[in-house]
Amino acid sequence: MYNKKACPNCKNEFIPKRLNQLYCEIKCRTFKNNRLAKAKTEETKSLDIRLHANRLILKSIYAKIAGAEISKDYLLGAGFNFSIYTASCKNDSATYTLWFEYGLTELRKGVFKINPFNISKL
Repeated sequence: MYNKKACPNCKNEFIPKRLNQLYCEIKCRTFKNNRLAKAKTEETKSLDIRLHANRLILKSIYAKIAGAEISKDYLLGAGFNFSIYTASCKNDSATYTLWFEYGLTELRKGVFKINPFNISKL
């Protein structure tokens, strides 16, 4: 038999069934874990919103003018943020900056081309 403990969630005293039992009930453990998960999600929420906004901008421009050259000013005017991205990769001829499945290649200074990517094939 183990000594009484106080549940860190509800503060009720209980007798643990195992030596490493921390919470009095499953609902207290679940509540604590959900609170920790929410806090972790909140940390990255603003970054995720900006990344997805960039992806939507690239997707909509690509749908309208696939293969065309796009100026940096045009992208900035659409609300694009160049400072955050999901990945960057290099091959023999170019460097690609990726926002999920859409990438930008700088053709010359201030002029870009949007390329859809299948990330698993890189």
